[in-house]
Amino acid sequence: MSATRTAVVTGAARGIGRAIAHRLATDGHHVAVVDLDESACQVVADEITDAGGTALPVGADVSDPEQVEAGVARIADELGWRAAVDFAQGMRAFADAPLRAAVR
Repeated sequence: MSATRTAVVTGAARGIGRAIAHRLATDGHHVAVVDLDESACQVVADEITDAGGTALPVGADVSDPEQVEAGVARIADELGWRAAVDFAQGMRAFADAPLRAAVR
């Protein structure tokens, strides 16, 4: 697992969430770019990686517990899971899932 912190940003495909994802990547975090449409997340993840950062696009509906669990498990597996977490929206669903997924 990486010593770099992983930031999970929901609503990251556009607007404030996108700006937060870019800022966290600039600050050295690995960033999980989470939004409903994974292809839109991919665009932001590509921008981050093109600038030298590490990003993972994750399409998930944060109102669906199964999608949240799957997203958190994927983030933990591919980016590692450390303390930095930032949410633009959908905070409650992702806030409840990390311990269940990351401590398996």
